[in-house]
Amino acid sequence: MAEDNVIRLDDEVNDFTPEGEKKPTAPLSRRQVLLNRLSSFKEKIQSDKRLFYGVLALGVLFFLLILALLAAILLAPKEAAPTPLSEGRESEGREILRGLKIESRPVDISRLETMIKKANLLYTKGDRGEALNLYESISGFSESLSNFNLGVAQAEEKNYEAALASFQKAIDSGEDRAMSAINAAMCAYWLQNSALYRYYVDLAEAYLPEASNLPLYPYLYALVQYYKGYYFEAISPLTHFQKGHYAKEVDHLLAKLHLYYGDEMSALGFLERSATSEDYLDLALLYARIGDYKSAQDYLVRRIESGDTSPKPHMAMALIDAKIGKLGDAAAMLDKYAGKDEREIASIYPLKVRLKETLFDVHESQKRFWQDFSSRSLTAYKIFFYYAPYKVFDADQALVFIKQGGVNILLNDIEEAKDVLVKGSTISKVNLNIAKALKETLKNNTREANKLLKSVVDEYPNHAILHYNLGLSYAQMGDFDNAYRHFLRSHHLNSRDILPGIFAMIAARLTFRDYSRIADTLAVELENSQLEEEERQFLLSLLGYFQGNKAAPLEWMEGVKNPKSIYLALEVASAIQSGNKERMVRATKKLQSQLPDDLVASLLAVLAENYGDDPKELALKAQAFYKERPTSLEALYYGPALARELYVHVGYNIGALRRVQQTLDDRLVSERGEVRGVVQALALTSIYLREFEKAFVLYNSLIDDMGERDTQTLFLAGVAAIGAGHHENAVALLQLAKLEAPTNYESRYALGLLQQEAKNLKAAAIQFAAVGNVGFESEYFDFEVDTSRSLP
Repeated sequence: MAEDNVIRLDDEVNDFTPEGEKKPTAPLSRRQVLLNRLSSFKEKIQSDKRLFYGVLALGVLFFLLILALLAAILLAPKEAAPTPLSEGRESEGREILRGLKIESRPVDISRLETMIKKANLLYTKGDRGEALNLYESISGFSESLSNFNLGVAQAEEKNYEAALASFQKAIDSGEDRAMSAINAAMCAYWLQNSALYRYYVDLAEAYLPEASNLPLYPYLYALVQYYKGYYFEAISPLTHFQKGHYAKEVDHLLAKLHLYYGDEMSALGFLERSATSEDYLDLALLYARIGDYKSAQDYLVRRIESGDTSPKPHMAMALIDAKIGKLGDAAAMLDKYAGKDEREIASIYPLKVRLKETLFDVHESQKRFWQDFSSRSLTAYKIFFYYAPYKVFDADQALVFIKQGGVNILLNDIEEAKDVLVKGSTISKVNLNIAKALKETLKNNTREANKLLKSVVDEYPNHAILHYNLGLSYAQMGDFDNAYRHFLRSHHLNSRDILPGIFAMIAARLTFRDYSRIADTLAVELENSQLEEEERQFLLSLLGYFQGNKAAPLEWMEGVKNPKSIYLALEVASAIQSGNKERMVRATKKLQSQLPDDLVASLLAVLAENYGDDPKELALKAQAFYKERPTSLEALYYGPALARELYVHVGYNIGALRRVQQTLDDRLVSERGEVRGVVQALALTSIYLREFEKAFVLYNSLIDDMGERDTQTLFLAGVAAIGAGHHENAVALLQLAKLEAPTNYESRYALGLLQQEAKNLKAAAIQFAAVGNVGFESEYFDFEVDTSRSLP
């Protein structure tokens, strides 16, 4: 994953020094004291042969007891407590230490036997003084070995104070002091005694030369470098170490070191090399870090099947489900753990909700624009809605009214209802109200048109044309939920009108609704309809594009002298889908010549001429369009959402967003009339410029001061709030957006993540369950595991 997912070390591992604590003094050596006490005893034993053999017998008996004790300790079962390797670099300085087990060692029986044989031989030859010195060494070595392994056993039982005392005794005895000091440092760390921890790490470093001839030396050296914070220096000795008894520990440490330096693949390789069931959770989290969610899930399943009933693997599975769009499964898992302990369980992987980085990646944005025509076809559908004609009952009356206001309109920009046999006074009144809304639309005042149509449809709720027009205005504002309802209502009121039915299916797809029943009835209705051939061919082509035949032939358009704008929009979308640049350029030029002052048509023409070019070439050529502004920007200020989104999106892709921002700022200062559209465009520009606080203020002004409470404005305000870090405000805004459009899965997904971040698993489960396992992938929101708040 990205920078957000990289593990970091704390600047200071030892920031938990208890108040008033003093650094301990160095331990006293007991060796000299022991030698002094034995000096007089040597003389007695040398002169008394019976006493000598008695001491020897006691020594052998003591040695056998020590071996029995060691065998009991080493064969006792031990529980490891691994720490997930990928919980976050913020805590790595501490967690990485906790993840290491206290070092144990195999009993070197052969060394003891050799020492005893040598002592016996020296005594037999008469070198009694040297033999006694060797017997003393045997006693000290046995004592050291006993204390060392006793400390290991005590540490495994989490009795760290007793373990620390045992390791100190092992150090005092003078054997294997480097390893004993390392383990003492670990105990001090677990006791949160930073001064003692530093002391024993330094002590281990001081004793390292004593172990320079041991095969274990590279490992000890690496551990000391690691605990002192010299992570790079620890890698080389571990890489060349002949692991043997410590293979698993070395692989774990190498995995953590490579993870610290951002090399997830090497970390995975080392961890998998010595993996047991205890490592499956760590492996799953590492695979999730690199985006291999399938492997991550496989390891989580294996961990659960190994008998792990703790919430950890299940909560990790819920996070992966949330990443891959299986929100129904995520909801079931979160609901399972909702209850009195949910805050503690949610803290296992505390979430930090953020905006998706791909939203601000120019290269991703450039690819996504063209790819969108072949995935959900969102941009193509928005273009269809942008150029779709409004319908009237009486075209002549509507045209007279509109032209009286000084507004020009092409005849093919409106359609007259063909099934109204009697144009009575009621129809005339409704038609006049539609004409008023249409006039506002032609002046790029989509919001005012929407308001007028809403008031008319309330008065005349059973007019199919009214519902179609209102649905179209909602679709142009980006509110596909309300668009779906009114398109569907229009088609039910007049099933012979096919276009509202197709638009209802498009809106259903964009809001993840089931449209199978509409599709079944629509096919029959289209087959039985009495339509002119041109309209019939257009509807068949539009339906074919929706059904996936996006490169369908459009030869029927060759004979159309004055094609409607939506015909050309369909040709543009089909050409982009098939990658036919020549056809794309031809269609956009026709559209631009037909609508010379239309911002969207001009932008599509620029994009078509540079289709397939290097992004840098596109940027150079498109810069002139933004600099010279050869077309009207009225649609940007007041028109449908597509005009703002496309102008801002393309400006972002070519690096012209600052110029766009300046243009909008100037317009906002000079505007004497309606400014809502300008503020909308400026707020959207601020999001792409990562000026989230400014965007948040602008959207709040739109909502609170200007009464803009449509679902798209509320949603984008929530986006800005998350970007600015105002997560509580984001929850409120997205709740309102969800009420306006219950099937806006972006809002529900963000709400679910925010509720999980707040450790409210039940509320998060409700939001995720409403989305279900539809493979939803958010364009705006993402999350990371925040370990900064889980430090000990």
